[in-house]
Amino acid sequence: MEKPLSARLLELSTSLHKGQEVSKSDVVDTMMEAANFIGNDLLKNERLQRQHDRDRWDIQKELVEKTYNGASAYANVIMIGGYAGFFAIWTLMKPEMSHVQVFWSALLITISLVCFIGWEVLAMFHRSKVLIGLARTAEDQATFVAKLDAYRSDMQQFTIKVLKWWARFLAVSAATAIGAVSILLYVFSRGLWLDYFGI
Repeated sequence: MEKPLSARLLELSTSLHKGQEVSKSDVVDTMMEAANFIGNDLLKNERLQRQHDRDRWDIQKELVEKTYNGASAYANVIMIGGYAGFFAIWTLMKPEMSHVQVFWSALLITISLVCFIGWEVLAMFHRSKVLIGLARTAEDQATFVAKLDAYRSDMQQFTIKVLKWWARFLAVSAATAIGAVSILLYVFSRGLWLDYFGI
């Protein structure tokens, strides 16, 4: 039975240190085996590092996707509540508003709604595409896992790209809604001022 590499290296080192004669072939063979062992270990570590990097990348993509989905749902609830509140107050304040204020607030809120609804239609299209894609992955059980992994990776990449556009749509929708609300706040404040101070 051949000794382990570590024992042979220790034996070789001890013999050389004591000045004992060692055959060149033993030294060369042991050193070559040690170099191969180190090389293989380095390759294994490199493969593990690459796998670790891929795993971290996949985790980060999944985190971005989940964060986007959560932020999108939260923004939708806030926006829908905001629109409902705006229209309730707008209906009450409309008799106090000039034609210019009515038209500007209506224009701004319409732009906001078009952006919001447009984005939701695109998101609905995306969700339909996701569901159709998931259905296709389940058609063949033999390749299900591979197809599911590939599909999941594609959807994560798509979500990362979509995230940039979502921020733009949200910014336009929110900015125009804030403009419309600002007009209502101005009319409301002016009405209070006139009622209390009569100026």
